[in-house]
Amino acid sequence: MLIAISNPKALLFYTTFFPQFGHTQVDMVYLALCYGILSFIVDFSNMLISHFVSRGISMNSLMWINRSGALLLWLTTLKIWL
Repeated sequence: MLIAISNPKALLFYTTFFPQFGHTQVDMVYLALCYGILSFIVDFSNMLISHFVSRGISMNSLMWINRSGALLLWLTTLKIWL
């Protein structure tokens, strides 16, 4: 959690990218707080789901899931480039 909070890339992302989609009448501190809380909820939920799902998966299956994910990322990259 401390790493996620102190990550300069995430801070830069939240301060430059997200305000473009907010309302100009709303205070930016309020928007940043809402985005931060929402991000925390999504990340924490993802960690919980991953933890409980991974307990029931064997290491061999986990290895193939990781390889499949890597393959999908490579195929997506190739599709974007071509």
